[in-house]
Amino acid sequence: ESRRTRAAAPQLTFDDGSRAIQEPLHSAADAANGSNQEISLSRDPSTTSIREYYEIDRLTEQVLRLRNGGQEENNWKNRIALQFPDELLADAPEVCWMFETALPGSFVFCLGDTTYQSCCPDQVAAAHLQADCLIHYGHACLSKCSMPVLYSFGKANL
Repeated sequence: ESRRTRAAAPQLTFDDGSRAIQEPLHSAADAANGSNQEISLSRDPSTTSIREYYEIDRLTEQVLRLRNGGQEENNWKNRIALQFPDELLADAPEVCWMFETALPGSFVFCLGDTTYQSCCPDQVAAAHLQADCLIHYGHACLSKCSMPVLYSFGKANL
């Protein structure tokens, strides 16, 4: 996948993950069985493009439906929060750029250092930054939220 050059850097607000401690993930079942098999949430760049893996087109359509579905009357500000687990933070800048390109006039930002576990949508941080919706990537517990949350579990080529 070729990288585009830009006249000016996009406005991004995100934690680059440098403070995150990278440790292998293990499932509870593996821990109970004494197995140390890692759970991989990473994207394989040789088989899946960023656009496909992060479902940019599908999520762009859903954001447009939210924006045009009566939200404009409720002070829609075109502010979209992205939440990634630590394992996927390396792709966050490119994903932000793709959403900003697909949704002109939108301010897309990444939430870093989430308050709870990475499976929980950090609606508190998103609300503090006045996000209209939150796009959550990776494993999710699907807990109830007071703001619109769009989920993507990663779309890998099989």
